[in-house]
Amino acid sequence: MSRGLGDVYKRQVLTDNKNRSVSDVRNVFTKNGGSMAGAGAVAHMFQRKGQVFINADGVDEDDVFELVVEAGGEDMQRDAEQFEILTEPTEFMAVVEALSGGGIEPTSAELVFLPDTEVPVSDRKQAESLIRFVDLLEDLDDVQNVYPNFNIDDEILDAINEE
Repeated sequence: MSRGLGDVYKRQVLTDNKNRSVSDVRNVFTKNGGSMAGAGAVAHMFQRKGQVFINADGVDEDDVFELVVEAGGEDMQRDAEQFEILTEPTEFMAVVEALSGGGIEPTSAELVFLPDTEVPVSDRKQAESLIRFVDLLEDLDDVQNVYPNFNIDDEILDAINEE
């Protein structure tokens, strides 16, 4: 867990050499104007959840909702062409299996850390800096996942992606 660039990031690292991994991550933070917090310092700002995405095309929302609720799902939201389903980690596999048993194959299903609150980013320069920072962390061999708590404005994100 770490703090940097005015925002909070939770990261997961899998390594055979803790000193090298910590040094690599600290180096990315330092070169980008941030600093690392101690282990567990930001854990309270994230919740461990199961997150499942399914394609909404040709799927009845009520049928999906019924499968999800009966299997122990916690929340379901439609976002454009897909459904996002959230579960407690203990119910994650039951929900995935219920969907598969109902003929609905997830496009993505994983355990994630979701931030309790998100920091809105409406400045393009800051957004580019944050994206670059996350990319640098993700490029480290030992870093498995990065979970930021920022939310970049869609117009800014679209403009950045167009370039």
